[in-house]
Amino acid sequence: MSPGPLSPDPEFVGRVDELARLAVPATAVRAGRHQTVLVQGPPGIGKSGLIRRFVSSLDDFTVLSAAGDQAESLLELGLIDQLLTQVPADVRAHTASLGTGAPAGANPLAVGSQLLDLFDELQRRTPLVLVVDDIQWADHSSLQALRFVLRRMWAQRLLVVLSSRTDDRAAEPQLERMIHGIPTDLRLELGGLDLVDVTDLALAIVGRRLPAGAARRFHSYTGGHPLLLRTILHEISSQRSSIDWRLAVPPSVAAATRQAFDKLPERSRHLLEALAVLGGRPSLAQAAEVAGLGAVHHALGPAIDAGLVTWFPAEPARPVAITHDLQREAVYSAMTPERRSDLHQRAAATVEPFLAWRHRVAAVGTTDPVLAGELETAAEVEAEAGDHGTAATFLSWAADLTPWSPRSEQLLLRSMIHLMFSSNRGRARPMHERATRCSPSALRSLALGLCELYLDGDRRDGERHLRHAYEATAPGTWEHGAAAGGLAGVSVWRGDTQTAIEYADTALNTPGVPAPLRDYVLCLRGTARGRRDGLIAGLDEFHLLPQQAAEVPDHHLEALSCRGALRAMVGLVDAARHDLLEVVRRQEAGVPMLSGITPYCYLASVQYQLGEWDAALQTGRKATLLADDDQPAMNEVILLFTSSIVPSARGAWQTATRLVQAAGAAAQRIGSPQDLKYAAIAAALLCDARGDLPGVLRVLSAVPGLRGGGNAPGGIHEWWSSWWQPLLIDALQATGHLAEASAELAVLRDRAKDGTVLSSTITRLSAQQAAAEGELHLAIDLAESQLRTDGRSAPRLADGRLHHAHARNLIALGNYSEAGGWLDRADQVFTALAAHPYRQHLHPTRAALAAASARRPAVHLTDREREVVALVLRNHTNREIAARLHVTQKTVEYHLRNVFQRLGITSRRELHRFF
Repeated sequence: MSPGPLSPDPEFVGRVDELARLAVPATAVRAGRHQTVLVQGPPGIGKSGLIRRFVSSLDDFTVLSAAGDQAESLLELGLIDQLLTQVPADVRAHTASLGTGAPAGANPLAVGSQLLDLFDELQRRTPLVLVVDDIQWADHSSLQALRFVLRRMWAQRLLVVLSSRTDDRAAEPQLERMIHGIPTDLRLELGGLDLVDVTDLALAIVGRRLPAGAARRFHSYTGGHPLLLRTILHEISSQRSSIDWRLAVPPSVAAATRQAFDKLPERSRHLLEALAVLGGRPSLAQAAEVAGLGAVHHALGPAIDAGLVTWFPAEPARPVAITHDLQREAVYSAMTPERRSDLHQRAAATVEPFLAWRHRVAAVGTTDPVLAGELETAAEVEAEAGDHGTAATFLSWAADLTPWSPRSEQLLLRSMIHLMFSSNRGRARPMHERATRCSPSALRSLALGLCELYLDGDRRDGERHLRHAYEATAPGTWEHGAAAGGLAGVSVWRGDTQTAIEYADTALNTPGVPAPLRDYVLCLRGTARGRRDGLIAGLDEFHLLPQQAAEVPDHHLEALSCRGALRAMVGLVDAARHDLLEVVRRQEAGVPMLSGITPYCYLASVQYQLGEWDAALQTGRKATLLADDDQPAMNEVILLFTSSIVPSARGAWQTATRLVQAAGAAAQRIGSPQDLKYAAIAAALLCDARGDLPGVLRVLSAVPGLRGGGNAPGGIHEWWSSWWQPLLIDALQATGHLAEASAELAVLRDRAKDGTVLSSTITRLSAQQAAAEGELHLAIDLAESQLRTDGRSAPRLADGRLHHAHARNLIALGNYSEAGGWLDRADQVFTALAAHPYRQHLHPTRAALAAASARRPAVHLTDREREVVALVLRNHTNREIAARLHVTQKTVEYHLRNVFQRLGITSRRELHRFF
């Protein structure tokens, strides 16, 4: 391949859907069908970066690329010259007039004719991709030559990728004239990056992921525009001081905002300051009152003209706001403390009660025990209503307004505990150090233990603190029950199921335990039952939940999530999908869960099994965005594992390897048996996609208790056994451990008897086992029995792999014609899923089929004999054949005897094998 001048941008992120769409025409070109792609979008939106990343994946293509330049748009055949410099000299030598480049003053059509010969020669060697970036600036003669070529290369292996700016109106007519009459197979209109891409871009530039709040601010300000995002991220990260990304404002934005602010009339500046304090979109009257302005309309105009304020006249209740959050932060940070306090005091009298608390606290310049007491009372009301996040906020404010004392310590610790049951647990992390300085107490131990357990993943210190809280409190108190709930989690992660159930029962029978923790403890009990008594027993813990997921109340959302996970583990994937989709929908609506992103991870795994790979990728991307500072550390490995499965199966080796390696490192750091198993499954799936079955065996054997002991009913390894056990059996069979494979296969059959998701996999493994043991006819019969009853229409990887295995066995039996059909079906499944590695696994089998077919002797049959054979191959009886051909059964028998003698066979089964 000619590398050309294109190299991928190291800061390129996202564009998963666009890259998948671009892969389709590339596949068509490999098959000999010319394709043209047009990528459009505004300047800086990432057209060039997308094309570079796409072209870098075409390692079997020759690449020729050129880029239009506004300064060179009058240079005759300038763009053609760029292309010619990349054509090998031996190919250029075939065309005398282009051997040293495009001749000056040449007729563009004549140049196009010569280019046609060059491209034809190149595509005979490898598929050819022709990239023209910024074509709106290409010179006229180059456009003429290219148009001549493109109108005449439809039968060639040529992929043409063009890019143009959508806002260059002067160039659009010329571009449209160029492609007029040339069908464009794909048009991509690029928009901004999504929220996940913003966090990925920050990781590439800054070396860390942005907090979700910061990502949303920057995404809102830039619309996801990559160039503007890069500028902001580079600018902020270049500051030497420590950065609070949740509040960071790029210096250029702050300076531009301040410059525009200073030029405004005084009344307009007062209005902007009031809007910065109020936030959101307050009414114009409310803003005027806080700003201390009688009539505000004259102040509004200059602020709108400066681009700092947006007015919404169609919404009279809330018609005005500062245009961007970053501008609001810049205005707010520039105010003096006295000015802020004054405005917050005024704002408190104009807003709803909850917001009034915020303004009252912001207006205080010293401690205020009276206000602290009011906040504590308000926190109790919010906690009783189930709003633990607001309760935590009020208690935190109360602690800050109270002089440091045992009372302020208690307020701080109670705030931390409530945060554990909110949707923003990460707020408790910076409070941890302050909590360690509090006087020793049961409440301190409970707060530290819950924070260490559910945020830091520090089970050793978490258990120590929770055990102290449990032992230092009286049975029946909510603190005692909450500590028991935390210890139930520690016991589950350790694998001590009986102790976990005992702690869980204590927590569930103690009044006053916060409802979110109670629901989560119910999940812990179900998990412990599943590991002690088997998955079905664990699933029975949730038999009182409504069968319809939509009918389960929010206070049992954790239980619904666990039911969905257990259903997925026992193979009831369709029911699991319904449960988990409902859980994720409510999480996105704001319902907090202690289990964090775990439902997303299980949902992604179910979608993968069902063949919904694009949906699985999207679910994983959402989980990655939500995996912020408030996510339990225990979710890190399962997120990396489930995020890796589709990239592995699709051959995105760089992404898959990065995720698998990160999962392995995190699992070693955390050290729990289930995390080691997650990392091993991720690594095994990557090895499997690469065709490295000894590698599969190696990584699975490294998990303590998995091989040789992981097949026991119940136990920690029964979870996800529908994933790791087929991989293990496949690897055992491939490496000659047939006795062990047979034993594992028997356990897998028993486990999967209540579900259907593993039917194709078990059939494939059973057929492989039979073939390895010399029972080839049994292997064929097992597969055909499954394939006759399989009515699924959606493509699933397991089905394609069964088709492939069946084709291999048919080839071994000599039934070449049927083998080719099953290889084609496998190819269709793998193509639909974009499972490129598994398509590549078909190549050796196709080669074996071609070689075996070539060795088969040529046989000459009469037309009537061919008719009889065709009907036999469709499994018709002699009577049915006679009826269809309007002959007697004796005649059919006569023709079959002749066919058998000519082929040297004696039965219909052998006839099937032969053809």
